[in-house]
Amino acid sequence: MNKKKLIKTTIILTALVLIPLLLFVFFKAHYESALNEPNSSSNQEVEFEVIEGESVDSITSSLIAQDLLREEYRNYFLIYLKINDFVPKIQAGYFSIPKNLTIKELAETLQNAGVPSNWITVTEGLRADEIAQKFSEVFENVNEEDFMDLVEDKDFINSLELHGENISSLEGFLFPDKYFMDKNIEARDAILIMTENFKNKVPEDYNYEDIILASMIEREGINPEDRRIISGILQKRLEEQWLLQVDATLLYHQKDWSHIITVQDKEEAQPYNSYMYHGLPPTPICNPGLDAIMSVFEPKETDYYYYIHYENEEGNIVPGYSKTLNEHETKVQKYLR
Repeated sequence: MNKKKLIKTTIILTALVLIPLLLFVFFKAHYESALNEPNSSSNQEVEFEVIEGESVDSITSSLIAQDLLREEYRNYFLIYLKINDFVPKIQAGYFSIPKNLTIKELAETLQNAGVPSNWITVTEGLRADEIAQKFSEVFENVNEEDFMDLVEDKDFINSLELHGENISSLEGFLFPDKYFMDKNIEARDAILIMTENFKNKVPEDYNYEDIILASMIEREGINPEDRRIISGILQKRLEEQWLLQVDATLLYHQKDWSHIITVQDKEEAQPYNSYMYHGLPPTPICNPGLDAIMSVFEPKETDYYYYIHYENEEGNIVPGYSKTLNEHETKVQKYLR
């Protein structure tokens, strides 16, 4: 075989190997993205029926017809059911299905016919009292006061076997996620589900101080990169015994994230005042998501000691970092005054 033929053959063989591989990689990435993408932004519930003996293709077509599944994701839905052996687990009966479920959530819902259940989304950065209120609005057997009593109940907290010493509250351990719960659930079981989810998702080498710091980062950071930079700044401040001066700690004390911070707030002698007291506050100030928690273990080292967030000309909130107090105050005067 001459040299030209050899090169041509090599190119063809390489293409025969690479093209299918690239197509598979593209398909896998799109498939995994599709599994976790909400079908819609609407939380409107649709009454849906699966008839005894109905084929999975027929069920899928009905889901699409009732705007519960996108036509473009039909095959992804079928593949997900197949590889997880969910087809035999689909139950005949009636369902009340929100339009904003992902493929994974839709598959889970179809395995619970006739079970009166509700979906509830606990977003990152909520306080325990905000979560208690949210649950009381969705589940009639969840009372806000009962929920908060359990959040502060030392015996109940100890029974959960969370890591860390002197955990005085479940603030920080009510893991943000989308939950599918029995409509008749009570506060204790709801909290057990969230804390169990926390234990399953968060690496086991955390301690209480990590979760406290993560809660501050959750309220202060705006994206994964920003959280890791802020994590580095706050950890450096702690190590060098600087005041943390985190506004979110003052807002937690007020139990109002929209409160306008005043000079009086910064001078008030209360345990969550990070402008007055060194170190971490006594408890987490919200319930952080996994990314904020991981940023504690993966801080980004920089020369920065200060940060702000402000609205740029395009109307987007962006971070501004500074190495010195003078640089920081200049940014504050320029962007926040």
